[in-house]
Amino acid sequence: MFDQFLSDTVTIDMYKNTPRAMGLVLSYNPFELQQKGIRLLEKFESSTETDSLVIQILAHHNTFDVLLKETHKRIGEDVTDNMDFLKYNHHWIGDLLFGKLENPEMYEYFMSDTYHARLAIHYMLVYGNLKPLLDKHLISSRDLLSKIENRIDG
Repeated sequence: MFDQFLSDTVTIDMYKNTPRAMGLVLSYNPFELQQKGIRLLEKFESSTETDSLVIQILAHHNTFDVLLKETHKRIGEDVTDNMDFLKYNHHWIGDLLFGKLENPEMYEYFMSDTYHARLAIHYMLVYGNLKPLLDKHLISSRDLLSKIENRIDG
């Protein structure tokens, strides 16, 4: 949806037909890595001799946990900034949030260079930062899983 609404061919009718697009920079659902298992592994690691695989798992988790939290924070701050901008500059924000989409000023804003720039920034935070981080996390996790399976099998 970001690509569609960042294109040079976007129209007011596209927003009218896809009202969710007006909320792309206004909502975000962050997530966290689970901590319970990693905490148990930390206790196990501190009570036994050093195990390189355990150290790798802990390092992987802690590194990505920090990076994800920072990335989520930046995205959340951007959502807040976008919401504040609309709250202080556009009286129709309440209508938008309650699904009342008749105000033509609303569509003028979503067709503006200002909104386009805000959408591009949010896109970069999500797809330029978060997605590559998640891709790296997946690759690294699969590598660790393979090492764990080799340990179990071998």
